[in-house]
Amino acid sequence: MVTEYQGSLQLESTSATCITINPPLPDLKTYVNKFKYLKAQPSEKRITVVGVSEIVPANNKQSKFACLASVIDIFNYRKWYYALCSNCTKKLYPEQEDLVCEDHGTINSPKYM
Repeated sequence: MVTEYQGSLQLESTSATCITINPPLPDLKTYVNKFKYLKAQPSEKRITVVGVSEIVPANNKQSKFACLASVIDIFNYRKWYYALCSNCTKKLYPEQEDLVCEDHGTINSPKYM
């Protein structure tokens, strides 16, 4: 979903959103080179952020789209994210000055979703 915030377009995720982040992985280049001869075409259509805002959902129920975007800022005061346990995927809860998982106790290095 595309919305506007402080005069800029922003992408927001929904339950149907799949976000792929490409971190530098040591073995990734080897893997890509091993299968590059296949030259598979992506199954989704590549579009811009503006293009996402123009999609008519009723006409694209089974369609996939890819939108390449860069994170340029994170507004952490908007509280759109929450802390997850780094051992499982349960939401963490504040307890005094700690973040606590009901199964794993105090978590020093949480994940954020």
